[in-house]
Amino acid sequence: MKQDPCPLCESVTTEFYMSATNRDYFQCKNCKLIFVPKTFLLEKNEEKKRYDFHENNIDDPRYIAFLSQLYQPLLDRIELGSEGLDFGSGPEPVLAQLFEREGYKMWIYDPFYANNPEVFKEKYNFITLSEVAEHLYNPAQEFNRLVSLLKQKGYLAIMTSLTDTVLDFSDWHYQKDETHVCFYAVESMGYLAKKYHLSLEVLSDKVVIFQKK
Repeated sequence: MKQDPCPLCESVTTEFYMSATNRDYFQCKNCKLIFVPKTFLLEKNEEKKRYDFHENNIDDPRYIAFLSQLYQPLLDRIELGSEGLDFGSGPEPVLAQLFEREGYKMWIYDPFYANNPEVFKEKYNFITLSEVAEHLYNPAQEFNRLVSLLKQKGYLAIMTSLTDTVLDFSDWHYQKDETHVCFYAVESMGYLAKKYHLSLEVLSDKVVIFQKK
C-alpha cells in the first residue's frame, strides 16, 4: 500500500490507521495527524457542492453560540482596533460580521466564495479558522502562509475537533464528512507551535489559540 507523506509536517513516517466510511486513513508518527490519502480527496467541484448546502447566518442563535467558542476567547485577548482575517469564511462570513459588530476591521478569504488574493498582501493582528483546518488539502502550505501574515504578538485561532478524546474514530461523526480530510491531535498543534515559535493555548477539545512571540 503506497503511503502519502504527512500533509502537515511532510514526514514520510506515516502508517495505515484504518478504513472507514469508504476511505482509508493514515496517521503520522511524527505529529500524530490523521489524514485521508490524496486518492480519496474530492474534486474541487464536488467539494464546493457540499459547502453550497451550508445555511449558516448571523440570525441563527445556535450558530452564534457555536462560534462563540472561538469568538469570545479571542475577543478577550485582542485590542480594540485590531485587524483580522477570517480564513475560510464560507458562503456567509458570520464570524467576520461578529467581529465587525464589535468595531474590528475584517478581511475575509475563501477559495470558493471570497477568492481575493489581495488579502495575502496584508498583515493581521489575528487570523481565524473556524471549522476550516480539517478541510485543508495542503495544511503545511496554508499554515506557512498564515503565520507569515501575522503581526508580532498576533493570534492564530483555530476551531476544529481534536482527536484526543475520540473513543471510536470509525464511528466519529466528524470523519464521516467527506470534506473533512485532516484530523489534528493536541500533539499536531504542538508541532505547529514548535515549528513557528508560537505559544499555544488549548482551550478545549475544539479550540486552540496560538500567539506569535
